[in-house]
Amino acid sequence: MSDAGSSSATRQAATLGSRLQSARSRRFAGREAELKLFERALDDRESEFAVLFVHGPPGVGKSALLREFEARATARGRAVTRLDLRQVEATPQGLMSGLGAPTATTPGASTAEFEALRDIDVLMLDTYELAAPLDGWIREQLVPSLPAESVVVIAGRLAPSPEWTADPGWKPLIRVVGLRNLRRDDASRLLAAEGIDPERHGRIIDETFGHPLALCLYADLLVQRDERAAAVDAPGLLYAPDVVRSLLDRFVDEVPSAAHRGALELCAHVRFTTEALIRVGIDLGAASEAAALFDWLRGLSFVDAAPEGLFPHDLARDVLDTDLRWRDAAAYDTLHMRVRRHLVGRVRSTSGPERRRTATDLVFLHRSNPLMHRFFDFSGLGQGYLDRLRPEDHEPLRAMVEQHEGPASVAVLTHWIERQPEGFAIVRVGAEPSPRGFTMLLALHDATTDDLAKDPGARAMWAYAQRQGAPAPGEAVIACRYIIDRDAHQAPGSLTLGLAAINHLQDILTRDPRAMDLIGGTAFPDQLAPLFSYIDFLRVPVADYELDCRQWAVFAHDWRRQSVDPWFQMIAERELGAPVEPESIESSAPTIALSQPDFAEAVRAALRDLHRPERLRQNPLLRSRLVRDLSSADTPAALVRVVSEAVDGLAHDPRTEKFQRALDRTYLRPAPSQERAAEMLGLPFSTYRRHLNRGVECVVGVLWDRELYGPADPQIEQKVSSERSGV
Repeated sequence: MSDAGSSSATRQAATLGSRLQSARSRRFAGREAELKLFERALDDRESEFAVLFVHGPPGVGKSALLREFEARATARGRAVTRLDLRQVEATPQGLMSGLGAPTATTPGASTAEFEALRDIDVLMLDTYELAAPLDGWIREQLVPSLPAESVVVIAGRLAPSPEWTADPGWKPLIRVVGLRNLRRDDASRLLAAEGIDPERHGRIIDETFGHPLALCLYADLLVQRDERAAAVDAPGLLYAPDVVRSLLDRFVDEVPSAAHRGALELCAHVRFTTEALIRVGIDLGAASEAAALFDWLRGLSFVDAAPEGLFPHDLARDVLDTDLRWRDAAAYDTLHMRVRRHLVGRVRSTSGPERRRTATDLVFLHRSNPLMHRFFDFSGLGQGYLDRLRPEDHEPLRAMVEQHEGPASVAVLTHWIERQPEGFAIVRVGAEPSPRGFTMLLALHDATTDDLAKDPGARAMWAYAQRQGAPAPGEAVIACRYIIDRDAHQAPGSLTLGLAAINHLQDILTRDPRAMDLIGGTAFPDQLAPLFSYIDFLRVPVADYELDCRQWAVFAHDWRRQSVDPWFQMIAERELGAPVEPESIESSAPTIALSQPDFAEAVRAALRDLHRPERLRQNPLLRSRLVRDLSSADTPAALVRVVSEAVDGLAHDPRTEKFQRALDRTYLRPAPSQERAAEMLGLPFSTYRRHLNRGVECVVGVLWDRELYGPADPQIEQKVSSERSGV
């Protein structure tokens, strides 16, 4: 382009930008106190504060206020750097890149990199709740590196962390403003700017309570009707979220066309909307329609933009997606499947960060399934990231394994760090110097005899895979050997569990051919079993192994029995609510028949371990008829129920009631010691011990009869207990 052409384009861009800002300023109303506070900081280079922290609920107008701040700062000749944290990765590198600074390849930022920020005059960080992992780094490193005369504005849903306001250094330098709904006169000015009949203002404000997003939706609804001065029937609801819901319902009813409706529903269903996704997600008459629909979406007040695409306000997303599923389940399923096919193709055809982002988009599609909300925090998918293993990670990883598993497991970890470092994926959060967690995909098909000798878990899983049929040459056998969160270990909802799922999903879709996948090292199989059943990884107790005096559970999926594409279709149906078939959740371990002495000893052990699930998992009664007649899940909870019911049943007979009280105070609601239990029961210790022993004999007898003959009539069981008690 010639210099003249470049200059002309620059003038045009500047003119369009001015028109855009002017249009936004006309729609802005109120917030006089906040504007005066900001202007005071701008005008006084030695202002008493340097950071203005604005917080408030969704839709209250934080972003609009920041845009007005930006306009006023620019009018005063101040250079503004404004960054929406939805548009950058929540890492120091991502934030530094968003601010235009060169970035390093390791977590954190160097002094030289901070030097690149010395020209920042006014810094604005929007959607700050997404930067929670970076809060300490921003407070202690980023902001202090800015020039002394800089003004910083932070806006987010949450109030600042106590470290901002309690720190004696920051306390005088920060002002905190809680943003709430508009006052009546300000709300009226906003409605007037949109051309709404002043006679209608009062009723609309009463219904919305001055909630800015709801007011803007009224304006959008009128524009949609092309009746800017028309009356609006107020929805008659009590608070802003329901007003928003009502307005969105009406908005959907009045969009210009079925294609516009489809674009809106697509935007609510996926993590980010692009033109490409519009083309594949909805039926279009012409490919050019996608661009027009994308521009229409971008112009809606409740839709925002990020580098990855468009996304709606959280409340709008929930309302629109739920409405489509309720109103037209078939259309909802069709949309879901189209989007899913596109994303699967993108995962398979891309690499690096793009593949990881697309895999995250795929996992996001599970958000409509209630079961998955128990295991994944979908709102926090972007708060951490996966990185390669670095030498400085070795010791933190050993410390995690030592804490959650034990010293023998540390030796195994050290071995795999040396042998398969490429299988590790490290979970990092913000600028934290230490990993938040890690996962590892172990290539069992590449393990040597020496490798298997040093890891009981790998040895047990490989032996199980071999028993199912040796893999053909080139077929992969992959074991998810570790999922460890530094703070939560394997607890549902942990950041590491979510990122481990994304990491494993990428591998399943891109590594071919594969014979089998296993998930080992599972410390809490009962807790995670619903998740693994959902993805059709079946419990295989014959592959369980012992390490650090602890039993570790294994789950597996054989790709030779169900290949990746049919499996993925099944998962898609479960995302949409298809039930998990019973055969998918039954344990493959056979029922065992114990001898009477072994059975009696197992009952006594169960009583002793009644409040220690990790010990109950090793009790052979879990695989007995006794437990499986009660529950299809061989869980400690089922065993606790069986034993507790047997103890409580003794209370129904006056002859065994005293035995039940001794058992209750010893095992069900245990006293600190047996001496204390006798004291609480008002019994001499010798009498207490006699009652306890008789009670154990009764419980063993009742449960043995159930094991042999199944559940009996309660009155018969009481009679048998009394006879066995010797009274």
